[in-house]
Amino acid sequence: MVKFEVGDFGDLRSGSCLQGYVNTTYSDLVATFGPSLGSGDKTTQEWVIIMFDEDEDQYHTVSIYDWKYDTTPTHRCDWHIGADNQSDVECFRKLYTKGQVRGSRW
Repeated sequence: MVKFEVGDFGDLRSGSCLQGYVNTTYSDLVATFGPSLGSGDKTTQEWVIIMFDEDEDQYHTVSIYDWKYDTTPTHRCDWHIGADNQSDVECFRKLYTKGQVRGSRW
């Protein structure tokens, strides 16, 4: 099982880069993870998610964001997954599949 928390974790997202995509909608992200952190340099919305994979006994961090949209996309589209490596993305995919969370908050 994957446990997670969403928030502004400052330095944890620093140094990450695009590692993948998740095809979903803004409304599904808000319903699942709550309000976003808002806009950034070239984003209109962003979530930072810390996860703990109990199977691996390991922490992972990802950021989910739009990229270079003038306004927040409300249609289904590919949101960026920023992470340090592919294992972070794989953990996120275990947690969030087809708009559903398969884990729990801390």
